[in-house]
Amino acid sequence: MTMSNEHYRMAELHRERGKRCYEAGEIKEAVQEFTEAYKFDPRDAEVLYKLAEIYGAAGFIDPAVDFIQKSLRENYMNIDGWIMLANLYAQKGGAYLDLA
Repeated sequence: MTMSNEHYRMAELHRERGKRCYEAGEIKEAVQEFTEAYKFDPRDAEVLYKLAEIYGAAGFIDPAVDFIQKSLRENYMNIDGWIMLANLYAQKGGAYLDLA
């Protein structure tokens, strides 16, 4: 499926807004913007990575794993993404060990 020019433009607009919000420390707004970008382009590796990063930092490991896996499917050469995935799995495993 190809995206229309309008969908691409809207995805790019929300992605850039999300990056500005994230850099300004406006995390809630960044999540909203990245989520909107994701709706327009669910294969944008950068948006998927940023959503994984934000959710992971907030302790929402399962959604973070889901987003980083999707990001890596789109850009498997992203070394930082693989490191993030390993760290998320380590956090998830640590949570299970804490229950033992």
